[in-house]
Amino acid sequence: MQAQHRYLEWRLPPSRCFAAARRHGASHAAARPQTVVSAAAQDQVAFDIPQSRNEAVSASVAALMGQLKRLSGSKRSKKGFGSSGGSSGSSNGRFTIELPLPSDSPAQAATLANDILSRLPTSAANASIVFASDKPAAAAAKAEVSKRGTVLSLRGACQADRLQGPLVLVEPTTADVALVEQLLEEVWEGPWALAVNPTWHTNTPQQYQALVNSFEAVYSFMPIVLQGLIRAEGAVLRQLSPGSSSGSSPWRVLMKQGEKFMQVGQMKKRPLQSDLELVFMNARAASSPLTSLVKGVKGMLDKSKK
Repeated sequence: MQAQHRYLEWRLPPSRCFAAARRHGASHAAARPQTVVSAAAQDQVAFDIPQSRNEAVSASVAALMGQLKRLSGSKRSKKGFGSSGGSSGSSNGRFTIELPLPSDSPAQAATLANDILSRLPTSAANASIVFASDKPAAAAAKAEVSKRGTVLSLRGACQADRLQGPLVLVEPTTADVALVEQLLEEVWEGPWALAVNPTWHTNTPQQYQALVNSFEAVYSFMPIVLQGLIRAEGAVLRQLSPGSSSGSSPWRVLMKQGEKFMQVGQMKKRPLQSDLELVFMNARAASSPLTSLVKGVKGMLDKSKK
């Protein structure tokens, strides 16, 4: 019970859980076909999830550091976003970290950015910390995060002559992708960029898909509650291990069963809302007593035929 309580202290409240599901993908209309691997009930494996905000931040920073070490010995291409069909974040030095926040307050986002930067080496001390709009940027400039680097609004950053050092984009949205592209292509010349809790994966214009895909999710943990015909609580977890590539690190779909979070599916690409619903539906069906009864009767009938 204690572990469950610590988890619930900082997870997304129910009113924001559906938004978290949409954050991981586009709407049904924009759904792309992909293979959804669902685990049979007997093959489901329990996964450890972060039990506190501090634990989640530490895990995400460790995943980021593993990728930054890979960058240190390789030559990064500044221009271009790679192919629009793939994810080239690891080679381009562009990453994302996605963690739940208790509210949409700019102060919460600024605190999360500060928590991440405070755990990074001193090489990140001269970071450009960019907020999507002027108001959050002005508030953050007076907050703790301002000690980690220079705080700017996105428009203000785009008007700078040149920005060097690490770049941290705080909660960029789909509406911001044009300015983010301008910032990356015309102003910023640093070693790596990190987007914290981006929400640009939904309804992204085709011309900016390559930009979004150029950012690699090094750590993503989003609690999810599905309501309606399928009622389930779970999470999406994605973590890049040190030295691993995106292809070897699937997006894991976890469902809460009792006090454990069981993996009920995994995908190579970021799951859509429809993917999550399908995985949870299959998991519910696999664990249903009626399904077990049908399988038992079918087994008896098959034996009688022999």
